[in-house]
Amino acid sequence: MFNLFLKELLLGKGVSRILFNILLQDKMCYGKVLDIGGGHKINPSHMRFLKFAPGFEIQSVNISEKAQPDYLIDLETCALPVADNFYDFVLAFNFFEHILNIDKVSLEIFRVLKKDGELIGFVPFLANVHPDPHDYCRYTKEKLIFMFKDHEFEKIEILSVGRGPFVAAYRQIEFVLPIFLRIFVVSICFCLDWFLRKIKPKFNFMDMCPLGYLFYVKK
Repeated sequence: MFNLFLKELLLGKGVSRILFNILLQDKMCYGKVLDIGGGHKINPSHMRFLKFAPGFEIQSVNISEKAQPDYLIDLETCALPVADNFYDFVLAFNFFEHILNIDKVSLEIFRVLKKDGELIGFVPFLANVHPDPHDYCRYTKEKLIFMFKDHEFEKIEILSVGRGPFVAAYRQIEFVLPIFLRIFVVSICFCLDWFLRKIKPKFNFMDMCPLGYLFYVKK
């Protein structure tokens, strides 16, 4: 895993994105897929890690015209021009924190997903404020579970992404470090978190100090 981590780090990817992408490697998508926040001018790294079955069809929705999405729509104010139960998968990576009217958006995702369709996504937790164009909130695992249940999703799986308090601390300064320093500092932080887990096995440091949450939610 470390060789893959190092390769992505050299590409300029952040620690949160690398760790959740690694967790996506065995996930297979098929049929009709909606990528929220995507577009023809965007090449998100999660697309390199997710597997796609032959014959899949992907569409995108975004508020940015520069992204050249299939649907230039603000999901907080407009519905997608597709029928109910249309998509097999909806992808929502680093998206929910930018949404103020999360209930409306979640219900729209539920509407367009087929029965047994799956929502896959990630939300940051211990992360810098990053408006795009807004940054409203951070979600805990408890809040995500409540929200998905409240909107009648089933089979909810939430995974804490991280290693412990040292990697979480590194995440706060990562953006100011040149790549060669990132490699050095994050390696030390990984080792310190490993040592901490060994001497304090009763503590679940990944749940206590998450960089964010990866979620798999079925309708």
